[in-house]
Amino acid sequence: MKEIKTRGILFDLDGTLVDSFPSIIIAFKEAFKILKPFTKSDINFTDDEIKKLIGIPHQETFRNMCDDGEAVKKATEIFRETRRKFKVGAIDGSVNLLMFLKTKNFKLGVVTTTGRELTERILNDLNVQNLFESVITGTDVSNLKPHPEPILKSIEILNLSNDSCIMAGDHPNDIIAANAANIRSIAILYARTKDEFMKYNPTYIVSSIGEIKNLVDKI
Repeated sequence: MKEIKTRGILFDLDGTLVDSFPSIIIAFKEAFKILKPFTKSDINFTDDEIKKLIGIPHQETFRNMCDDGEAVKKATEIFRETRRKFKVGAIDGSVNLLMFLKTKNFKLGVVTTTGRELTERILNDLNVQNLFESVITGTDVSNLKPHPEPILKSIEILNLSNDSCIMAGDHPNDIIAANAANIRSIAILYARTKDEFMKYNPTYIVSSIGEIKNLVDKI
């Protein structure tokens, strides 16, 4: 049987391509101020604990903390308003990797839970919007990662087969979604350890996004 080489690489956005952790941590803390009067649990998270929440839809996090629908709605609005106040930069090596992959004729996609407006602004600020043939945001789907819908939608737009695509991300939800979509995956060790990822069976594990260059001949 002829081996099928990777032709499409999908990337998570926050914490994978862009260093949005500081702004997201601030946004969570502002949202928690809204939720605190309506929850009995301790929501005084450390920054490292908040990093673990990144990659999970923030609305889901807020609903898990609070049963008051109006408080969750207000916290979601505050979270999004706070995020919009910040301009985020690229993670070291990410733009260089994207440009390298384009020289190798890979089709590239973004698959993120972040909304369309903010995603487009981030990509435009980094001047990388033209490097992607597909950008699937939280606004574009009914089900967010770890559901496979965003990945499957991106693959369809790229007009590629599942076995010729691979998903790269820094959160277990990226790997879970890739598994559910029946594609391979690359776990990036920014906010989580190798041991934390192993139970989700990523195809590859790298310490930084720049290391994906070393996988090009393998994938």
